[in-house]
Amino acid sequence: VVGDFGRGGGYNQTGTAEAMAAWTRAQGPVSLVINTGDNFYEDGLRNGQDPMFEWSFTQVYHQEELQVPFLGVLGNHDYHGNVTAQTSGELIKRDPRFIVHTGGMSEIYQVPPNMTLQFFFLDTNPFIKQ
Repeated sequence: VVGDFGRGGGYNQTGTAEAMAAWTRAQGPVSLVINTGDNFYEDGLRNGQDPMFEWSFTQVYHQEELQVPFLGVLGNHDYHGNVTAQTSGELIKRDPRFIVHTGGMSEIYQVPPNMTLQFFFLDTNPFIKQ
């Protein structure tokens, strides 16, 4: 589980990604990463071509062990920018691991040997009164 991670590789983001990959090499593969929001500091993304996506996601989480879905929601800093840039599907075309839906989503994963996990993601930002 990661959150508040969109730091352009700074603020220990790159070191955390390396530690995640090292842990996975030592402990075994992971199926997904759960993302709790604030994907791109300080002010979200301008549009689906914003280079911050490459700097804060693709270039940071490049390790072979982290080539898994990053499922998540938006955080308040993401709302400072263009929310549609993260939810329209344009970023998935650039890097299919980055999966964010506005509002919420449910994902079901099968975990060996015979366990099913269901994750519910709910973006509560729309409920905040301004």
